[in-house]
Amino acid sequence: MEKERIKLGLKLWSENLYYAKLAEMLYKEGYCNYIELYAVPGTSKDRLSGWKALEIPFIMHAPHNAHGFNLADRTKKEYNKKLFDETKRFADDLNAPYIIVHPGVLGDREEVKIQLSAIADKRMLIENKPYRTMDMAGICAGHTPRDIADYVKACGGGFCFDVAHAAAYAASMKKDYLGVIAGFLKIGPEIIHISGFDHRLEVDDHRYLKDGNADLAGIVSLLKRSRAGFCTIETPKVSKENLDDFKEDVRFLKTLFGETK
Repeated sequence: MEKERIKLGLKLWSENLYYAKLAEMLYKEGYCNYIELYAVPGTSKDRLSGWKALEIPFIMHAPHNAHGFNLADRTKKEYNKKLFDETKRFADDLNAPYIIVHPGVLGDREEVKIQLSAIADKRMLIENKPYRTMDMAGICAGHTPRDIADYVKACGGGFCFDVAHAAAYAASMKKDYLGVIAGFLKIGPEIIHISGFDHRLEVDDHRYLKDGNADLAGIVSLLKRSRAGFCTIETPKVSKENLDDFKEDVRFLKTLFGETK
């Protein structure tokens, strides 16, 4: 039996309601099958109803370290729970089947397991991270397949595989990035994150798909054999007036998947 086509997702932040009608149009035109919505802290009160008005499937993404959510830091346990509780409100109201979570930075990998166990939710998908933090000064939790397997077990959920993060980890470890990607895929992700990237860099800079130097055709051939049913495109959006750059990335990615828009 032929595998069902992977669903493509548009990544937006919950404060970006100016994209709502544009996203709805893209959904109706078949450019995306869902919105992956990053829950910016404090926006559930005045933004959630706007997203709920859309007839589009949603997947939620919990805040990450940029907004202070860090499961590797034991001093932030209560704050982490507060932010995750708000993300769950989004997920509940939007009927989101998954909540993507970053493990954290600059802390203890065992602390991540403790905090994940405390806020465990079966909708959780743990996202793999690069080895280095964005400023290159620290180390991220969840950069190895072993970490991901441990964290998935702790929360009772699943795995979200970020391709560019895996390549950045490979660069730090001086490993072949295609081999590292293949290794992560063996875990069996539910969702893929994809963007253009320079496979020589230790950090992910979220480029347009055409702007990287990686073998995206080779990567897509690996993704097509994975169990993942969803693929979120995490590339730049330069205008608040349109999402033409996203549409271009969709066309490019569908060509790699052997489809046409």
